[in-house]
Amino acid sequence: MRPPFPKWAQRSADYGNLFNPAFLMFVLGAACRGFEAEQKDVSEARELGMPFSLLFLVAPLALSPEFNEARPSRLAGSLVSWSKKHPAIAANMSVAAYSLVPAVREAIVYGLRAEHIRAGDGGRFRKGAAHGALELDVRTALAGHLNNAGFAGRWLAKSGATASILEAFGLRP
Repeated sequence: MRPPFPKWAQRSADYGNLFNPAFLMFVLGAACRGFEAEQKDVSEARELGMPFSLLFLVAPLALSPEFNEARPSRLAGSLVSWSKKHPAIAANMSVAAYSLVPAVREAIVYGLRAEHIRAGDGGRFRKGAAHGALELDVRTALAGHLNNAGFAGRWLAKSGATASILEAFGLRP
C-alpha cells in the first residue's frame, strides 16, 4: 500500500524545497535529540522519546519566524503557559500543523528508513543510530531551523502531558 504523499511533479518548487523529507528528517531528529536530552536531565522515570503526536508540532515550531522571534531565549516556564500569552501565534501553529501533516508523515517514514530517528516503546520517537550532527555555518537558515527544532524538543519535554500541549495549540491527538 502506497502512502498518500503527493507526487513530486504535483508539488510546487517552494513546497518541495522547504518541506522535502530529508530536510524535515533533520528537523525531527534535532527535536528528538533535544527532547531526549531534557528528559535525561530531569531523569524522569517515564519512557524516553518524543510522543508520536508531538512530532507534528515540531515543524511548525521550528520553521515559524513568528514563534522563534517570540519564544524565550532559554527554557523558562512551560510551552503551554507561553501559548496562552501568545494566542495568535498558537492559532497559527495549529493551522500550520494540520497543513504539514503529509510532509511530516513523509519525513517520519524517510527518517525511519535512514535510521536518523527510531520508533521506541509506547509510540515514542528517539534519535536513531545514524543520527549525526551536521557541520553547518551557524549563520545559515538551515542551522537556525535545526537550532529552533532542538529548542522546541527540549521545551516540549518540559511542558507536561502531551494532551495538554496539543490542547494549548488547538490540536488533539
